[in-house]
Order: sequence, then structure tokens, then C-alpha cells
Amino acid sequence: MLGRTRAIIKPSLARSIVQRSVISSQRFYSTTPQTQDAKPAAAQHITTIADSISKLNILEVMELTKILQEKFGMPTGMPMMAPMMGGGAPAAAAAPAAAAAPKEEKKVEKTEFDVKLIKLSEGAKYKLIKILRETKPSLSLMETKALVEKLPSTVADKVAKADAEKLVAQIKEAGGECEIV
Repeated sequence: MLGRTRAIIKPSLARSIVQRSVISSQRFYSTTPQTQDAKPAAAQHITTIADSISKLNILEVMELTKILQEKFGMPTGMPMMAPMMGGGAPAAAAAPAAAAAPKEEKKVEKTEFDVKLIKLSEGAKYKLIKILRETKPSLSLMETKALVEKLPSTVADKVAKADAEKLVAQIKEAGGECEIV
């Protein structure tokens, strides 16, 4: 029966019913009186800023974007949210030009490392299982055995450099070959 009534109701009628229910629920739950066409008024200084930005040319928009990105600590390749705001034509034209601008290279030191087991010698399987069980007690015996048998495999991930070097030394001592990634 419900399916038949849906087929009879026109989409425009359904939309108006939903809009009326939303408006009535807003009136019921709201503590302040609302009108249907009421839009929040923008502050005067925001309106003047918007007017002055709309008068800028593309090069000035690119410069403004760069200044704002530096001020708020955003990466230089990250586009501003202007396309989502509606006035995306100047920002959309400025995005390829901003991407073509030379980027500042900042070298960030890596703090977390992965240890990858590559090979193991004959008879080293049980020693490696014992070492991995000591370093990763959260793993079961079967999971540790699977790590050792399936090569190459990551035996430690996101560990400090000192811990990674210590684990590599233990694995090499037991007869395995591994690398720090």
C-alpha cells in the first residue's frame, strides 16, 4: 500500500510536504522566532573585505592566498577553500599558477622506522621467532611464525631509530638479514 501511495504523489508535492514539516519542526524547536526568507546579516567589516577581494585581479589573489597560507601555517600547494564558497572563478584560475610557483623544500627528519626481515639462514627460524616474541609480546606464536616464514615481512613498524637498530642487531646475530625502512 505504501509503495502505491508513493507512485501517486508527485515529486513537487512531496518536496513541499517535506519543506513544510521542516519549517514546522524549526518553529516548534526554536527558541527565537524565524522567518522563512531570513538570512543572517554579515558584519560590516566582512562585507567590506569581500568587496575589496572581489576587485582584485588574479595576481593579487595569488599573492593574498600565499600570505594567508603563510600566516595560518598551511602548505603552499594546498588550495584555499574559495571554490567551495561559490566565488571560485578567480581562485580556480589562481590554483594552477600557485602550483607552478616554486615550493620551499623543508626536510623533515624521520622519527619512526619500520624493520623489514628479508632473509634468514638455515636454523635461524626458531631464534628469530624467540626474538620477535620478546620484542612484540602482543603477537601470538602463530602470527610470529607467519612473519618469519613469509619473507619479506615487516617485523616492527613505527619504532624509534634506536629501537630499530637494536632489533636489527639482534636479528643479524640470530642469523637473519633485515633492513630499516
